[in-house]
Amino acid sequence: MRWWIIGCALLGASFGQAKTKLLVEDPNNVVAGRYSLTTEQKNRAKQTAETALNSAKQSDLQKALAVRFVAIDAGPLSNGQAAKEPDSLHSAQIRLRRYGVEVPDNVQLRPIAIYDTQNRRIIHGTLYTVTELPRVHFYGRFDDYIAIYFAGGSGYSKDGYWK
Repeated sequence: MRWWIIGCALLGASFGQAKTKLLVEDPNNVVAGRYSLTTEQKNRAKQTAETALNSAKQSDLQKALAVRFVAIDAGPLSNGQAAKEPDSLHSAQIRLRRYGVEVPDNVQLRPIAIYDTQNRRIIHGTLYTVTELPRVHFYGRFDDYIAIYFAGGSGYSKDGYWK
């Protein structure tokens, strides 16, 4: 009986891992790199998220609270993180090419963090670099998360696209 329970637990764990792998392997997932946030990046991202939420229109704030997760600009990468970017871009190109999505070699990866509006924190202390961003106040997939993109920096046109 003990072996049967262990076998069921292992089978359940493998199904859980497969679900995460399927979500990450989604062609709509634009994440290229994943890095640990430095303390400075984490503080800046949290401040940016709270400022963006406090200054948002009521309708955008309601969307953010309903979705729970908000993607915001995380500021510049550290030297160590920037050194890993070419490898991250290459692995993203390989992953997305399987789905017919071409990512050019000269694409600029954008650093974002995902803010949890319910617990008021940056999730997992992780900085993501992405190949493309959704329009401001629209949804996007970032690894296992569907988040609404709130920008947080300059460089956006009135209709919400990166200039």
